[in-house]
Amino acid sequence: MSMVIKNDTLHTVWGSTRDGSLGIWYSRTKASIGGTTDIKLLNSESLIINTIPNPTTDHIMVSVNNKTKIDLLEIYSVSGKLIHSQKNNDFEIKLDLKHFADGIYQLKIQQGNLVSYKKIIKQ
Repeated sequence: MSMVIKNDTLHTVWGSTRDGSLGIWYSRTKASIGGTTDIKLLNSESLIINTIPNPTTDHIMVSVNNKTKIDLLEIYSVSGKLIHSQKNNDFEIKLDLKHFADGIYQLKIQQGNLVSYKKIIKQ
C-alpha cells in the first residue's frame, strides 16, 4: 500500500492476489467535510489454469486461459515440498505423472508477473 497527501487530497494505491489474480486499486479521498471518494480498479489480470483430465492416472495436459507461453511450472506435495519444476516455452504442457504416488498435489504456473495455483489429483 502506498499513500500520498497532495494539497487536500489523499491518494492511496494497494493490491491483492488473494483470489489468485492480481488486482490493483486506486483511491482518491478529499480531506474536507462531505468529501468524495473514488475507488478504481487499475489492473486486473487473471491466470486460470486448465488441467485435463483431472483427476488423472498417468498424464495431464496443462494450459492457461490467455493462450500465452507458460514460463515455469512447479508441482508441490500437500506438505509444501517441491516435487517437480520445469522451465518452459510452450503454450501447453503434457505432464507425465506415472511415477507420482497417488494423492493431491498443488500445481503452480508462472507467466511473467502472473502466478496461479491449481489442485491436481493423481489416482
